[in-house]
Amino acid sequence: MSMLEESNLASESSVVDVFISPPDPSVLTDEDSGDEDEGGSFDNFCARQLDAEAEVVLHQPSGEVRIEERNIELFESMVSEDPEIVASEVIERELEISEVDRDISRKRKKSTSKAAQREKKVERQWTSCDLPVNGAIRSAVAEGKNDTGSFAPSFYSLPLTPLQFFSLFFTSDMLEMIVKETVTYAMQKGTHLELGTDELKVFFGILLVSGYNINPRRRMYWEEADDVQNISISNSMRRNRFDTLMRYIHFNNNLNIDQTDRVCKVRPYLEMLRKKFTEYTVWECETSIDEAMIPYYGRHGLKQHIQGKPIRFGYKAWCWNMKSGYLIDFEIYQGSKGEPNVYRADYGLGGSIVLAFADKLPRSLNGNIWPHCIYVDNFFTSLKVVDRFSELGIGITGTIRANRLQNCPLRNDLKKTSRGSYDMCYCKNSCTFLCRWNDNSVVTLVSNCEGVEPMQQAKRYSFKESKSITINQPKLIKSYNENMGGTDRMDQNVAYYRTSIRSKKWYWPLVIWGLDVAVTNSWVLYRKMTRTLQNQPEMDLLQFRRTIAQGLLASFGRPKTTPGPKKAVSLRVSRDARFDNVGHMIDTQNTRTRCALCHSTTNKKCSKCNVALHQKCFIRFHTPTTTI
Repeated sequence: MSMLEESNLASESSVVDVFISPPDPSVLTDEDSGDEDEGGSFDNFCARQLDAEAEVVLHQPSGEVRIEERNIELFESMVSEDPEIVASEVIERELEISEVDRDISRKRKKSTSKAAQREKKVERQWTSCDLPVNGAIRSAVAEGKNDTGSFAPSFYSLPLTPLQFFSLFFTSDMLEMIVKETVTYAMQKGTHLELGTDELKVFFGILLVSGYNINPRRRMYWEEADDVQNISISNSMRRNRFDTLMRYIHFNNNLNIDQTDRVCKVRPYLEMLRKKFTEYTVWECETSIDEAMIPYYGRHGLKQHIQGKPIRFGYKAWCWNMKSGYLIDFEIYQGSKGEPNVYRADYGLGGSIVLAFADKLPRSLNGNIWPHCIYVDNFFTSLKVVDRFSELGIGITGTIRANRLQNCPLRNDLKKTSRGSYDMCYCKNSCTFLCRWNDNSVVTLVSNCEGVEPMQQAKRYSFKESKSITINQPKLIKSYNENMGGTDRMDQNVAYYRTSIRSKKWYWPLVIWGLDVAVTNSWVLYRKMTRTLQNQPEMDLLQFRRTIAQGLLASFGRPKTTPGPKKAVSLRVSRDARFDNVGHMIDTQNTRTRCALCHSTTNKKCSKCNVALHQKCFIRFHTPTTTI
């Protein structure tokens, strides 16, 4: 606008039109911009609207001149050098710029055509039949179910304790890394901090205790009040020392972090966990991939909101689980600028996640991927992804969205049919099988390793007949329901005894989530071991977590050598108990301590209030008019 006011182009013989581009959809534009009936005024536009890209059009006798925002500075310089500049010179300059725009447009068209070629749909030959029983992938997956023992870890047959299972994931290398980065961060803040791995184990042990013994404030664990005191914690680490570690705990050097990684603060910690989770996996033939939410209610660019989830706000993680709840691998979702993936350009976000996880499947001695079936939901599936899995020799089964069927001739009127009705299609040239089934609602599944037969039965309640009825259920539907809940099972286990000690650091939820998942993974492995070996005690998740926490605190804790400061008597003794005149008696103690009233030393005390008192101070102390 200043350009138009100062230049001579906006003369009486010219008409000026200004077009302001709409702001980004994520920008709030509900600010007051004046009365709409007046057509709007530049003086009433908000800052976001004025910062948007704009185009100026001058209507002159010599022709129409368009000036984009990127050329305004150049145009203003031309006007300042020659105030008598005419529209023809501006037009010549705009023509030069338009030639550059055309070159850029040609390059974009070339890249767009390449993308169109990648997305070119395969000509599919659909037929209404079941997936062949003798199909290569279907047969391989069936054989793989009987060969899971070939990839069992070496420790699988050893009688390990719960703490030893936990140490498989929280290794000495990880603890030394945390110690190093914590000491480095404290030094950067001007504090000399001495820390060892044994003390760090006590720190994590206290975090584990907070999962099943919850206090509103973490300092309550060190109070001497009978209702909140935790002797195992207070005898293992001092309160101020724990606060110091909470202040300086760190997992990466701030001077060497990758600015493009949005979880760089905890990247080494997460990568070590991922490596160990995959290394100690007791493989099963069926696994599932789904999303998990890590609760977080602060402010951060990675925070997601998913309506309808048990945890609506927090970080989102892509998780690869077995149906027992064991977490094989995971990746924190970072949006479009997340960790680079070689599959993303061709298969999209959902397909790239599944393919990246599938690369970590174990391989046999001849180098082939072990026969396996992965179950996913409709976010990850597409016919192109299924084709790729068929090329790799890996089975995949999952729900699929209606707009990804590529004109598959499945019936669209199944909702009007009886429950248990289904329709199916098989693609001859890609070994892809689709099944649409009517239950409470219509659902469509795609698979390359499972079909309709053998037909299963499912119980449903019929409101029309007021009784339970049996309906037909295709085999791939039953398999999907049995194997898809691994991530939900993991979320359930973590939510039972989630670490309750909080911090203001944005990455703290990721740290305690990794700790809690390590405990649940250890418990799953322990249960598998108890089924294999004899004379091993069975434990539920609570007892297992308590055993780990008690082992860490008892083995590596440091009992206090000198008593800490005590609270004032008025805070240690309840007024109701002090003045109730019931059960107060003078007792003798072994050591001399200071009287609660006159502060002189004495060997007498009140047996009920448990405070030192002289005989002469006893009655005055229990009189309501006496102040301390």
